[in-house]
Amino acid sequence: MSLKDLLELAHLDALGLLDEDDQRRYERAFMAAPPAIKDQVRAEQARWADMDPMLPRVEPPADLRDRVLAAVEQAMIRDEALGGGVGDDIFPTNRVSSHWRTGAVALLTCLVFFVGAFAYVYSINDSMRTAIDHGADETRRLATWGTSDHLRDSIFDPGVVHSYFRPVDETSTARASVYVSKDWTTSKLFVEGLPSAQGATLRVCVVDEKDNVVREVASFTSDGSMTRCDVPGTFTNGTRLAIVSVPRNVPSTAASATLLMIATIG
Repeated sequence: MSLKDLLELAHLDALGLLDEDDQRRYERAFMAAPPAIKDQVRAEQARWADMDPMLPRVEPPADLRDRVLAAVEQAMIRDEALGGGVGDDIFPTNRVSSHWRTGAVALLTCLVFFVGAFAYVYSINDSMRTAIDHGADETRRLATWGTSDHLRDSIFDPGVVHSYFRPVDETSTARASVYVSKDWTTSKLFVEGLPSAQGATLRVCVVDEKDNVVREVASFTSDGSMTRCDVPGTFTNGTRLAIVSVPRNVPSTAASATLLMIATIG
């Protein structure tokens, strides 16, 4: 086997692309090579291994190895048909010309760098798309508050009271909370995971200690996504608010309302 053959096998070995037969041939040739040749082979493998961090972390296509081996097989057939020769041997071999290995290494190098470049560009585009989507989400969240003043007050104003609703049905995953401030003309109610029942609307009501409806203060519909309801006025600490389901065009009363969630302000 010539030194050129050995180095080409070493390159393929560094990339994990040798089949079992070539792996055994490479290991036997490497063990039989002089110390100086072994050092050169180790240096070449180290150089190829050092190229790895320069490429993006990508998963190569599942058929990459099969395509490379198919190209190698075609090159071998062409080489045999043309009667290619061999280089100076460092020890005897009965294998065919090494030209096909040169082509394999070149093809493999092109494929690796092509896949790496494609993955790098895709990664940049994906990061840009994620950033744009994140910015759109932030804009939607701000719009949900109505004005930036409401959001700013909710974060920094100690006079804003944030109260949470609890579902009457303990198995419900719905969530709701209300922000109340004496400086606002409306309180901000947020509901998620509570879609309106068919033929009904969701109403916000003040209820007494026995959960009887005292008065209705707002109504809204929801598809289950996060929904804001502006509730007119403000509420003192201790006020009990409930979210109820009531058939359309029917007043909210103890008889008509189905209690869904309840909260105590404060």
